Amino acid sequence: MFSTSLAGNRYVNFFLSGFAEVIAIFLSSFTINRWGRPRPIAVFCLISGVFCFLSPFPKNGFQYLSIAFALIAKVGAAAAFWSGFVYVAELYPTVVGNSGFSLCILASRISTIIMPFMRLLSDVWQPLPYVIMGSMTASSGTLVLLVPETKNRPVPATIEEFEMLHNKRRRRRERATMPWYPARQTTRSVNLA
Repeated sequence: MFSTSLAGNRYVNFFLSGFAEVIAIFLSSFTINRWGRPRPIAVFCLISGVFCFLSPFPKNGFQYLSIAFALIAKVGAAAAFWSGFVYVAELYPTVVGNSGFSLCILASRISTIIMPFMRLLSDVWQPLPYVIMGSMTASSGTLVLLVPETKNRPVPATIEEFEMLHNKRRRRRERATMPWYPARQTTRSVNLA
């Protein structure tokens, strides 16, 4: 949305922003197939958030650094967006898959509706829209780590299967973090009579 307001030629900036989207699609498909779903999405969101936060600050002869930061933020955001489609489709059980996927798309479109109005906040302080978008993106990147991994796992058919898989993973994680205690010895009395 803000590529034409960056320093330099607005047409070149818009072209580079579109090219960054193409790079992000290939990058996201490679990384989620290799390293799973939540970790790459979290890294993409953190990269996008940090570079979006930094992009308005280089001034006076460093405007190309600002463009580079904005393009890196665009690659991170687009890669997280495209990776999210695969992740959300695998996350929900089959019986509520369409509703869950639609709900996630609705939430993303609400933020898309709000974004043009974020530009008006630059009247208060010029970097404010970038700071807000960067902090929101980085925080969502850390929150995605709380959602279970879906790579190479069957998609649950029912909500009960989803709860069973999720509870099994939670118990396994709790056992891994618990201090080790020896198992209690139980003796069984045998009646010889």
